[in-house]
Amino acid sequence: MHNCIKVTPIYVVLIFNNRYVRWEIFKNYQTLIDVLDLIKIKYKIINCVVEIYGEIITNYYSKIKSHMLEKSKNGLDIHIYTENTTIPKEN
Repeated sequence: MHNCIKVTPIYVVLIFNNRYVRWEIFKNYQTLIDVLDLIKIKYKIINCVVEIYGEIITNYYSKIKSHMLEKSKNGLDIHIYTENTTIPKEN
């Protein structure tokens, strides 16, 4: 028998400095390291603080889905705090 892993999208709203908002889609098996990589590469932010539901994140190896309050939902808000005053526009 084949073991199939169901891959579902997780819609993440990135909120930068409580001002700029961007939407991204991740897969349910991805971790917060993947979110950090995206922030570094796409948004050119190296140093930042990540907060989910009022909790500052220190374990970036946890899966994104583990931070969702309602496991039946497929969305999550992630607050990013940085000294950058502007965030690059969408391409």
